[in-house]
Amino acid sequence: FTSGGSIYFDQVYKVAPNFKYAGRLTLPTSKKGIYDAVKAKVDAGYYVVMEVKKRKGGQHWVAVVSCQNDTITMADPASTDTDVFAHYGYNGISDIVYYKIEG
Repeated sequence: FTSGGSIYFDQVYKVAPNFKYAGRLTLPTSKKGIYDAVKAKVDAGYYVVMEVKKRKGGQHWVAVVSCQNDTITMADPASTDTDVFAHYGYNGISDIVYYKIEG
Protein backbone atom coordinates (compact mmCIF):
# COMPACT_ATOMS: atom_id res chain seq x y z
CA PHE A 1 0.00 0.00 0.00
CA THR A 2 1.04 3.58 -0.54
CA SER A 3 1.32 5.98 2.39
CA GLY A 4 -2.17 7.24 1.45
CA GLY A 5 -3.69 3.76 1.57
CA SER A 6 -3.87 3.12 -2.17
CA ILE A 7 -2.87 -0.19 -3.65
CA TYR A 8 0.18 -0.73 -5.82
CA PHE A 9 -1.75 -2.77 -8.38
CA ASP A 10 1.37 -4.06 -10.10
CA GLN A 11 2.58 -5.49 -6.76
CA VAL A 12 -0.40 -7.81 -6.12
CA TYR A 13 1.75 -10.79 -7.14
CA LYS A 14 3.55 -10.45 -3.80
CA VAL A 15 0.45 -11.78 -2.01
CA ALA A 16 -1.06 -13.68 -4.97
CA PRO A 17 1.96 -14.99 -6.92
CA ASN A 18 0.00 -16.22 -9.96
CA PHE A 19 -1.80 -12.89 -10.50
CA LYS A 20 0.11 -10.87 -13.06
CA TYR A 21 -0.81 -7.23 -13.59
CA ALA A 22 -1.98 -6.72 -17.19
CA GLY A 23 -3.15 -3.10 -17.18
CA ARG A 24 -5.43 -0.30 -16.13
CA LEU A 25 -8.21 1.26 -18.17
CA THR A 26 -10.14 4.48 -17.66
CA LEU A 27 -13.73 3.65 -18.51
CA PRO A 28 -16.23 5.51 -20.67
CA THR A 29 -18.86 7.50 -18.77
CA SER A 30 -21.99 5.77 -20.15
CA LYS A 31 -23.52 2.64 -18.61
CA LYS A 32 -23.30 0.77 -21.94
CA GLY A 33 -19.71 1.91 -22.48
CA ILE A 34 -18.71 0.72 -19.02
CA TYR A 35 -20.47 -2.63 -19.47
CA ASP A 36 -18.95 -3.23 -22.92
CA ALA A 37 -15.41 -2.34 -21.79
CA VAL A 38 -15.56 -4.54 -18.68
CA LYS A 39 -17.19 -7.43 -20.55
CA ALA A 40 -14.48 -7.30 -23.22
CA LYS A 41 -11.77 -7.79 -20.58
CA VAL A 42 -13.72 -10.56 -18.79
CA ASP A 43 -14.40 -12.33 -22.11
CA ALA A 44 -10.68 -12.10 -22.94
CA GLY A 45 -9.91 -14.07 -19.76
CA TYR A 46 -8.81 -11.27 -17.47
CA TYR A 47 -9.65 -10.97 -13.78
CA VAL A 48 -10.99 -7.47 -13.23
CA VAL A 49 -11.31 -5.13 -10.26
CA MET A 50 -13.37 -1.97 -10.67
CA GLU A 51 -13.23 1.40 -8.93
CA VAL A 52 -16.82 2.29 -8.11
CA LYS A 53 -16.77 5.61 -6.22
CA LYS A 54 -14.03 7.81 -7.66
CA ARG A 55 -16.23 10.14 -9.70
CA LYS A 56 -18.40 10.67 -6.59
CA GLY A 57 -15.43 11.16 -4.28
CA GLY A 58 -13.73 8.53 -2.20
CA GLN A 59 -12.25 5.28 -3.38
CA HIS A 60 -13.63 1.75 -3.31
CA TRP A 61 -12.82 -1.29 -5.43
CA VAL A 62 -14.85 -4.43 -6.14
CA ALA A 63 -14.00 -7.66 -7.95
CA VAL A 64 -15.92 -8.40 -11.13
CA VAL A 65 -17.41 -11.90 -11.04
CA SER A 66 -19.19 -11.91 -14.41
CA CYS A 67 -20.87 -9.83 -17.11
CA GLN A 68 -24.15 -11.05 -18.52
CA ASN A 69 -27.34 -9.46 -19.91
CA ASP A 70 -26.07 -5.90 -19.29
CA THR A 71 -25.39 -6.73 -15.62
CA ILE A 72 -21.96 -6.69 -13.99
CA THR A 73 -21.91 -9.06 -11.03
CA MET A 74 -19.44 -8.14 -8.30
CA ALA A 75 -17.89 -9.41 -5.10
CA ASP A 76 -17.87 -6.41 -2.79
CA PRO A 77 -16.13 -6.51 0.60
CA ALA A 78 -18.43 -3.70 1.82
CA SER A 79 -21.80 -5.13 0.74
CA THR A 80 -23.78 -8.29 0.13
CA ASP A 81 -25.26 -6.75 -3.04
CA THR A 82 -23.96 -8.27 -6.26
CA ASP A 83 -25.21 -5.97 -9.06
CA VAL A 84 -22.71 -3.15 -9.66
CA PHE A 85 -25.11 -0.80 -11.42
CA ALA A 86 -28.01 -1.41 -9.01
CA HIS A 87 -25.80 -0.77 -5.97
CA TYR A 88 -23.41 1.96 -7.20
CA GLY A 89 -25.08 3.32 -10.33
CA TYR A 90 -22.66 4.07 -13.13
CA ASN A 91 -21.69 7.71 -12.53
CA GLY A 92 -19.10 6.79 -9.90
CA ILE A 93 -17.43 4.02 -11.89
CA SER A 94 -14.14 5.25 -13.30
CA ASP A 95 -11.43 2.64 -13.81
CA ILE A 96 -10.65 -1.04 -13.97
CA VAL A 97 -7.43 -2.88 -13.27
CA TYR A 98 -7.06 -6.31 -14.80
CA TYR A 99 -4.89 -9.36 -14.26
CA LYS A 100 -4.00 -12.64 -15.93
CA ILE A 101 -3.33 -15.85 -14.07
CA GLU A 102 0.02 -17.42 -14.86
CA GLY A 103 1.42 -20.71 -13.71
